[in-house]
Amino acid sequence: MKTDSLHIKHINADSLAAADSVQHTFKASYAEGFGNDHSADSTLAPISHCEKLEVPMGDNSQDYMPSPLHDTGTMTMFLLSMFMVTFSLRNGFKYFSNFNKNLFSLKKRENAFEDHNTVNEIITLITLVANTCIMQGIMLNSAITLYHPDITTNASIFTYIISIISIVVAYYLLQLLAYYVLGYVFTSRTNTSLLLKGFNASQALLGLFMIPLVIFLLVYPLHANTFISIYIFIYFICRLIFIIKGFRIFFNNFTSIFYFILYLCSGEIIPLIAIYYGIILTYSLL
Repeated sequence: MKTDSLHIKHINADSLAAADSVQHTFKASYAEGFGNDHSADSTLAPISHCEKLEVPMGDNSQDYMPSPLHDTGTMTMFLLSMFMVTFSLRNGFKYFSNFNKNLFSLKKRENAFEDHNTVNEIITLITLVANTCIMQGIMLNSAITLYHPDITTNASIFTYIISIISIVVAYYLLQLLAYYVLGYVFTSRTNTSLLLKGFNASQALLGLFMIPLVIFLLVYPLHANTFISIYIFIYFICRLIFIIKGFRIFFNNFTSIFYFILYLCSGEIIPLIAIYYGIILTYSLL
């Protein structure tokens, strides 16, 4: 009776030596990358020994700057402002028809009823002034981010811009009150009305000029320095238009020139410096 049997071939010493040689040659060690030996297994150097690309191709690298273009709250506010300005252009035609008169004219209206603004004119004026405050908030935020990057914290861009807009609105209201008191004390009611209308028209004009400037700033943030310089130039032009009208209203004799110089120092220069440091302080506290 046959029994099951397994035929085992004995492995000699030469076979074992050959097996060890093959195992050594084809030993895979890919944890650190491919081997650098020139065997049949691999001819590539380890990844850790490869050269690294340290200088990217193209223009010089720039530091990352958060842009209001990527902030939902800021862009919502900007687009809402654009919509309201477009709406005011359609419904506030009477205010825009008197825009040049409000900026430059000192002529008293013959009809007393024409001196009172209609509801559409008031809404248009509020819209344009609000647009100016929003545009300045976006522009000044870019200026602070560009020239004082060390004072920014982890607060959102929208928080910074809202804080600047609040300061700009407060400054506008203080100026409106100051010009009303100035006109009430030193001139007639009619001249006070002309002064306030000139001030509001200059603010509205500033905001209209800033719309395309802010659009370019959002799209091309790397050129913020150029756009900020243009903004400063436009701001001083609009202020100069109002200052000239105010000088024409209050000028009676050469003594008025002295008071006018005092006004420029106390009413135009010092508040701007105070606002500048106030914005920086607000940023550091957020």
